[in-house]
Amino acid sequence: MLSRGLFRAAPLTSALRRNASTAYALPSWAKVNPETLSGASPAEIHNLGTTVFTRSEDPLTGEVFLQVPLTQKDELKPFIDNLRSTPKHGLHNPFKNVERYLLYGDISHKAAAMLREPHIEHYFIRLIQRVAPKSYIQAKNEVVVTRKFLENFSGDQVRFLARSFGVPGDHLGQMSTGHRWPYGPVALITPFNFPFEIPILQLLGALYMGNRVTLKLDSKVAVVMYEALRMFHACGMPLTDILGPDVSDVDYVAWVSDQDAYACSGQKCSAQSILFYHKNWAKAGIEDKLKTLAARRQLDDLTIGPVLTVTTKRMLDHVDDLLKIPGARLAFGGKELKNHSIPSIYGAIEPTAVFVPLSEAAKPEHFELVTKEIFGPFQVITEYDSAADVETVLGMLERMEAHLTASVVSSDIAFQQHILANTVNGTTYNGIRARTTGAPQNHWFGPAGDPRAGAIGTPEAIKLVWSCHREIINDFGPIGADWTTPKAT
Repeated sequence: MLSRGLFRAAPLTSALRRNASTAYALPSWAKVNPETLSGASPAEIHNLGTTVFTRSEDPLTGEVFLQVPLTQKDELKPFIDNLRSTPKHGLHNPFKNVERYLLYGDISHKAAAMLREPHIEHYFIRLIQRVAPKSYIQAKNEVVVTRKFLENFSGDQVRFLARSFGVPGDHLGQMSTGHRWPYGPVALITPFNFPFEIPILQLLGALYMGNRVTLKLDSKVAVVMYEALRMFHACGMPLTDILGPDVSDVDYVAWVSDQDAYACSGQKCSAQSILFYHKNWAKAGIEDKLKTLAARRQLDDLTIGPVLTVTTKRMLDHVDDLLKIPGARLAFGGKELKNHSIPSIYGAIEPTAVFVPLSEAAKPEHFELVTKEIFGPFQVITEYDSAADVETVLGMLERMEAHLTASVVSSDIAFQQHILANTVNGTTYNGIRARTTGAPQNHWFGPAGDPRAGAIGTPEAIKLVWSCHREIINDFGPIGADWTTPKAT
């Protein structure tokens, strides 16, 4: 989060029991009950042909509560054969099986309607919570965003993704037409942190354009999409398709910064990892406010919880390494959570921030350590002042390898323009209310400056990621009655 001011690139708990206590019926198509899922009552999920399973542990208790397929090398043939059997021109395209565009518009409509049913919404919220612990409202937001995406692509909206454009040719009857063309067989690998939203948005985007998808999920959270696919099949999806110095509103800005850094225990793909703030924000007490807000987070309601990909030791070792930098200090946190039963393969630390002086953070010998991504409730914070400092910040942003999200938190138009003109983050939030998480679901979300970049969530993103351009030049023009064969050329 950046501004002339700020730049930011056990058994069920009591809160969970309260959420689980409401009587909701299990959806008719569901196989896994999140309320009874436990070491004493484990569940098993399946895919095509796999006979070897891996164990998945409950992030809160360490009990083995899921058996998940672990596909072996000698079991890949059916997947490969299915991909090879899919034509390069896809399952549908503008000249073939066009009724499938309408089919997926209808599937999206039905699935969105299902997710409006309180018992189905609650089902996926609780399923998410069991495998990727986050607060009830954070898990609910994931379901709501997905439902709105499906509403956005209901009815005719899917076929609108395949809209073509035409350009007049050289003579009467000639026209070049650009079409959005599927790739045919595609593969999709999805992360653990949004086990419902990200797989569905990208999966449906690929299917809308006519591709056949082989889906690889993170085994720890695969049960969520296992049940989501059952829902989509109930909705009619074919079974064979998936495989600045201007300080203002400091309390609000501090709250947003806390949400961006520590909601979902810092495991959002756009979570705040580094905070550059102007000295005027320091004078306004931004660090103390962040410390106070972070202290409100509790394991009991999962406003802080297990980190699924970084261990406690690794995170605390990283803190210790940063504190060896001259002038660095622990702003807050830096301790393991108290009274928890989170397994050692996961992480369990308090919301943490380490202050590193800007001059030291920018040095080559420290830069890689300072900008190392820790996918958990951790951030580096630093302060700047002069125009030269701003250029140092911009230089650091240029040197970073990842350019996904950033926020320019400022009301100074000239400052905003300077930062935006000299950065490349694919999704940049700008203005005093800018945030890196919780933005509207209908915006482009993806990195920039990298040909491998993939976006999500909008018609433009779906078209660019899951289809390519194909040009067809029609030439039906009349041939003059006086035409004769010309000389050889």
